Amino acid sequence: MLRIFILPVLFTLFSQCVEPPVVFVSEQPEGITRRAYFEPVYRGVFLCESDSSTVYVKAKTIHKEKEYAFQVHISEIDTYEGVELIDGQLWIAQLDGPIPVIVDKDSVSGTFILRDTLFKLSEKHVLKYFKGHQILNRKLAEDKWEVLILSIDYDLDLRLSKAILPEDLKALKRITDVTDVS
Repeated sequence: MLRIFILPVLFTLFSQCVEPPVVFVSEQPEGITRRAYFEPVYRGVFLCESDSSTVYVKAKTIHKEKEYAFQVHISEIDTYEGVELIDGQLWIAQLDGPIPVIVDKDSVSGTFILRDTLFKLSEKHVLKYFKGHQILNRKLAEDKWEVLILSIDYDLDLRLSKAILPEDLKALKRITDVTDVS
């Protein structure tokens, strides 16, 4: 089943190296047991409206896929480091395998899918269930946790919330005690 995935904050923020403006000293909410999997209602295939990617929520992971179409002049391939055209396939060093392509006179075209694991249950990615929400805790460093709230709305659309602005703390205060340390 394909459902719409609405993001107030882009999922790409999940994998940024910059520390978010709101962090916690422990996984949230405190006193709530860790979960071993995402609740079944949260699992499925979702369309991310912000970039037309597909988001897959499985029992223990969330990953994102985006398909890219390309066309390049055949002479340009040699100018890219780590890229080779071999037997009708484009080999790119950063990808796991070759990309089938169509060679038409002086151009090469094809499509490839980029996959990004956004959340995978582990000691650094902790899931908790609280007040009908999946609380995603990502350990940034010792005593520093990023917290996101995954929710399902009445239309069964998935929503991801992240505290970025001080106003966002109001929503977090409904889940846990919040203290401003700035």
